[in-house]
Amino acid sequence: MITHTQGQAHALIGMALFAFVIAGVFDGNSFQSQEPIGEINGESVSLTDFRRQVELFQKNYNFNDLQAITTAWDQSVRNELLSQEIEKLGIASGNKLIFELSPEKHFFIPI
Repeated sequence: MITHTQGQAHALIGMALFAFVIAGVFDGNSFQSQEPIGEINGESVSLTDFRRQVELFQKNYNFNDLQAITTAWDQSVRNELLSQEIEKLGIASGNKLIFELSPEKHFFIPI
């Protein structure tokens, strides 16, 4: 019963996102491009980047419009929240760490 309700919720959210994105996708005279497309924890999501993600999911994974839009938005949310958490915790990696973790250290020259 709960999974059926979750499925309906996902479908409703997906349809709403689809309608929202389609309304801002067209750049013709009758439609204005919406820039940014949305906001995640105070960070703007670029329409251009979002379109690129949607196209990637459609092309590489053969997703339909709704699947591609929903997946692209979910991934944008996850990526932004993870980036903010990494920044908040002060986690960083640089050339030295990449060099240390590389199994073929002799091919890399740390900068």
